[in-house]
Amino acid sequence: MNIADTISGYNRKRKYVYFTGKVMPKPDDTLLDVGFNDVEYSPVDNFIEKNYPYPANITALGVGGNNHFRKRYPLVKAAIYDGNDFPFSSFTLAA
Repeated sequence: MNIADTISGYNRKRKYVYFTGKVMPKPDDTLLDVGFNDVEYSPVDNFIEKNYPYPANITALGVGGNNHFRKRYPLVKAAIYDGNDFPFSSFTLAA
């Protein structure tokens, strides 16, 4: 892993620990992850999908394709945002 990935990984982990420590996610909470990478360019891409304890409760929102993402994270729902209307109603948590 290069230095940029190391720093990014440190920051993402720190934010994730802060977030989960504050909201204390429960098994029935639904989570909206705004922004996912269909193709992972670094080991820290899609950090929430790799670490969240309830992947079936995640909806990942992106603006591009999701073919690779869906194969890699089959329990996570992937939605594409067209820039106008959100393709869902509501969530308990947003990250």
